[in-house]
Amino acid sequence: MFPTGHIAYTSGGLALLQARGWAPDVDYRLVALVALAPDLVDKPLSLLVFTDAQTTQGLCHSLIVHLAITALVLLFARRFWPYALVLNLHLACDQIWRYPHTMLWPLLGPNFEPWKPIEGVDGFLVAYAEIAARPEVLTLELVGLAMVLVLVASRRLYQPARLAAFLRTGRLPYNGHHQPAPERVPCA
Repeated sequence: MFPTGHIAYTSGGLALLQARGWAPDVDYRLVALVALAPDLVDKPLSLLVFTDAQTTQGLCHSLIVHLAITALVLLFARRFWPYALVLNLHLACDQIWRYPHTMLWPLLGPNFEPWKPIEGVDGFLVAYAEIAARPEVLTLELVGLAMVLVLVASRRLYQPARLAAFLRTGRLPYNGHHQPAPERVPCA
């Protein structure tokens, strides 16, 4: 999946949870960063460290890393659970179950699931071009784009003041249909 798809699916899913009162207020700028975090780490690692791995999905696409981060969040920073959910949705968006050696690393051996040699930035771009040519990927990306457009329309982010407020705060503006989540007041 492309970066835009990761951001679209995770932001759309989280906005849907929030609209139903199931998730607390989040900073969507951080949501976008967390949605891309596995790729932001693994892509440079594949170019600089794991040069023989033949994949750009490595360490941060493994279940053990996601379970460890989720456990740490739930144990020590429970209020950040939506970000742990977003991080884990990255694996679902990448359909990581199709790559068992990566998903279950290191249980199935020391290597990640090979795909094709990624030699330098040019090889990386060729790989992305190949992925973009797949109809199922294009379809998923178009659905993600539609989700973003629905979010923009429903929150009227096409209005300059609302868009500026969203970019400044990272918070989705009130859309007029749902009451904003009440602020939590700490107990004395």
